[in-house]
Amino acid sequence: MRRFFQRLRRSFGTNVPAFASIYFGVKGLAGELTGSAALPLFMNHYGVSIERFQAYSIAVMTPWSLKPLFGLLSDGLPICGRRKLPYMFLAVLVGVWCLGVLAGSLENVCAEGAAGLLFGVSLEIAVVDLLAEAKYAELMAAKPETKSDLASFVWGCTFAGSIIGAVVAGPMADQELFKGIFVLALVSAAQVMAPILLGMLEDPPGVGGCQFTTLKHRGQCGPAVLSAIMATASLGLTGVTLATDSAQVKLAYSIAASSVMIAAGFRLLPETMARCNLYMFLASASYLSLPGALDYFYTAPEACVPGGPHFDMTYYIMWSSIAGGLAALGGITLFQTCMQDWRLRPLFWFPTVLRCSAAAVDLVILMRWNVDVGVSDKLTFMLGNNIVGAAVTQLDRMPAVILTSRLCPQGSEAIAYALMAGFQNFGNAVSSAVGSALTTAFGVEADLETNDCHFENLPLLVVTSHVLLPVLVVPLTFVLIPDVRLADPLRRREDHHDTLE
Repeated sequence: MRRFFQRLRRSFGTNVPAFASIYFGVKGLAGELTGSAALPLFMNHYGVSIERFQAYSIAVMTPWSLKPLFGLLSDGLPICGRRKLPYMFLAVLVGVWCLGVLAGSLENVCAEGAAGLLFGVSLEIAVVDLLAEAKYAELMAAKPETKSDLASFVWGCTFAGSIIGAVVAGPMADQELFKGIFVLALVSAAQVMAPILLGMLEDPPGVGGCQFTTLKHRGQCGPAVLSAIMATASLGLTGVTLATDSAQVKLAYSIAASSVMIAAGFRLLPETMARCNLYMFLASASYLSLPGALDYFYTAPEACVPGGPHFDMTYYIMWSSIAGGLAALGGITLFQTCMQDWRLRPLFWFPTVLRCSAAAVDLVILMRWNVDVGVSDKLTFMLGNNIVGAAVTQLDRMPAVILTSRLCPQGSEAIAYALMAGFQNFGNAVSSAVGSALTTAFGVEADLETNDCHFENLPLLVVTSHVLLPVLVVPLTFVLIPDVRLADPLRRREDHHDTLE
């Protein structure tokens, strides 16, 4: 471990503590504190239904799908010649202000207002994360001999922060101390100002001083079009989800927007990047997110789910997140020590198969089979999907991060990384929207104010969303992912002269 950190510091200098501040303090700690507060805030404090909670969840996460716009601004319109630090600074101001409102006057904020403020917090995390990603993509491309060292460090910091955030947020959420959670998140979100203002993240000024660089001059018309399409599709998806409960409308919009995005990607991106993009989008979109349905089933009271698990927030947020975070760190360690020399294709399909297998644990609890044989819900959940699922999810993320970094053209790292990450994030948004639509279509609902709860079809929904659909994407690894080793050149010969223009 000591040699690992020495190698990092020798290779990447002052960027390392800056990354630690960003990924431990902002994405890990602040992200976990606010994310952990969302479920009890909307479910218990505001008493919203599953449908509304899923709609607010999609809205809060929208900034992650807007990453291409942020990357486009960063690469195409530097401020005083700098492409990263000024935008990070502005994003932090937005996030800190939103957290200040939540911490100072939550009693005067309605559910829609809370979702809007959490949107602002997500915007800070997404922008800071994107521009840091662009930097480490640049660093990893410049020093390919470091392999996944920097990615492993970044994810390690993220999960360390997440574990601490879960330890704090779980018990506080049970006591509904939401203001206290947001105060701690504010401090964590604001501390990144120090490395930004001190210039610890390398962002040397380019030519032109305080002159703005036009998009035409940088030859980024293609990315601008694709970014605009992605932003429009993402905002439209959020609007549709908030405006209607119709499953048919959500499905129709998701399919149409996804089709336009994929077609535009193949038209405007180099072929290898477009093919990898398509796979990572489909992998994200096919594992349908069911935040409202499963979260409510696991945590709703007896009146809503007779004989159910009834997890309190201390267990569901703190203990399960600690175990999941440690398992994810174990996944990073496994990848770092045992999977560095694997070929790309099995690095993508192997975790998907394992994740689908782990999802069967939810089915065991939903069907109450564990209770029939005398195994508690907490033990089954903890040792099953919570631990295995977290480790496997991280195994799935690592090659995606490295592949995305390796495909970014030099000089346009932010927009290229944003486009690829944006496709994946839009896939997650589609996953949530389609999951919400299927939740409605399957008749799964819970209104805690009236205790009108229906979870009879949730097992079938889980099998469809977490097993059958993701498995269908596995064969596409053999068509869309390059058949090379992790450290091999990833671009095919015909892509060498392609640009992002």
